[in-house]
Amino acid sequence: MKRIASLLLGLAMAAAALSGCGAQGRETAAQEFPDAVSIVLSDDGIIVDGKVVSTDESAAVHTAHDIVCYESGRDFTYGEGTEADAHTAEEAEAHTVVHITQPGTYALSGTLSAGQIAVDLGEDAEDDPAAVVTLILNGVDITCTVAPAVIFYNVYECGSTDGDTASETVDTSAAGANVLIADGTINNVTGSYVARIYDPDSVVLSEDGMTVEDSGKLHKYDGAFYSRCP
Repeated sequence: MKRIASLLLGLAMAAAALSGCGAQGRETAAQEFPDAVSIVLSDDGIIVDGKVVSTDESAAVHTAHDIVCYESGRDFTYGEGTEADAHTAEEAEAHTVVHITQPGTYALSGTLSAGQIAVDLGEDAEDDPAAVVTLILNGVDITCTVAPAVIFYNVYECGSTDGDTASETVDTSAAGANVLIADGTINNVTGSYVARIYDPDSVVLSEDGMTVEDSGKLHKYDGAFYSRCP
């Protein structure tokens, strides 16, 4: 939860990072970050640097219908959620996930009424100072009804994740997850939470097999924005 708060605080503080208003704000964003990858969202198709987005998993930006959410129809060994937290396969499939898999700056604009921006630089990113992604919200409207609308899975961790060595004070200037808001632009990000899903290999049942006595976490995400703790 601390990292969620940090990310949201970063959003508020970053609002003044870019100057201008409306279309001028979007032009200013392009001027200040000329090397940023442009991602234009649309329910009719997503455009990356002027070209139709790839579906090839090796591409730095690609799309898929593989959103992580709490699935309906599961039994008690699946997770801690209820049917109220669950979503059908059809609802999940309706969401387009825009995957970002390479470090860099990405300027997002446009509308995605059922989708998610997912940043994942790989399992080794946590210890790689170069594994940094900056998202510029440059007039976006993103809605996700089954999970967070923007999620950082794996990026550089500027603070220790070891409970014994972690510090209460962390210099976030080198953080792997960065979000800037172009001043004067309107950005709406609406997401949902994902109830705790157990790691199936870690589930320990009671003697009668009727309850879960112990388990590890595979997934659990809160809020419209989420930065995953390893």
